[in-house]
Amino acid sequence: MRVALVALVLPVLLVSACSEERSVDRRKGAPPAHAPKMVDELPVPEPSLEPPEPEPEAMERGDGPCADGDACFAAAAAAEKAGDPAGAAGLYDRGCELGAAQACTRFAELLRDGKGIAPDEERAADIFRFACEQGSQAACDAMGH
Repeated sequence: MRVALVALVLPVLLVSACSEERSVDRRKGAPPAHAPKMVDELPVPEPSLEPPEPEPEAMERGDGPCADGDACFAAAAAAEKAGDPAGAAGLYDRGCELGAAQACTRFAELLRDGKGIAPDEERAADIFRFACEQGSQAACDAMGH
């Protein structure tokens, strides 16, 4: 019964809504008040000279300042300096994934020390080894080489 009522009422509502006059008001030469605004009538925002602040999630995905490993390292260092060790750890990890040995080294240090991320000495040792193989002397030193 309810479905039949909806099936009868819905077409009537649609037809009445679509049949409203949407043309130009011939008396004034202007569109009716309910007409949508034309694109050239919409306000245009002023361009900003400052780049927008990227979201941390975007940086972790590789968007924004994390387009490459070195950019991730720089963003992570800034996050760490700003007092966000968890955000820094995610960015160092992403930088390491993108091949920046210095990001790997710092991420391994955070892992080893449990700063901004749960401590994991075994994983830290693997990352130190990888970074050392990639040419990070600091990583080699951390391994005792």
